Amino acid sequence: MRFIPRLSALVFGASVLSSLAGPSAKAGDLYKGIIKGDAVIGCDRESFDRSINFAVSGDNTAYARLMNRGLATGSCIKFRNGQTVFIEDRTFTGARCIRPEGSAEKCVWIVKEEMEQ
Repeated sequence: MRFIPRLSALVFGASVLSSLAGPSAKAGDLYKGIIKGDAVIGCDRESFDRSINFAVSGDNTAYARLMNRGLATGSCIKFRNGQTVFIEDRTFTGARCIRPEGSAEKCVWIVKEEMEQ
């Protein structure tokens, strides 16, 4: 059975988001972003943490292997410059968990400077 949301629930959800966002923001705008850069790769939390450790330590070989393996297994995805994304988690100061517009998959982590909000 396919899930089809009821219009009243969608209208209610949009009005709640709108009231939380305040009078000057449109519902949903607070959670949208645009990717900036051609080589932006987002990964699940474990792979993201490891990639940061490899980058900070300067182990470029390990970083490249982790990214290639992540892209091959689906634990990482590559974004294109200008791609619209939705932010699902901001709990870490320097990172955002995002998903591509239209995707129902679990969000992946990127460094926040790799996108515009």
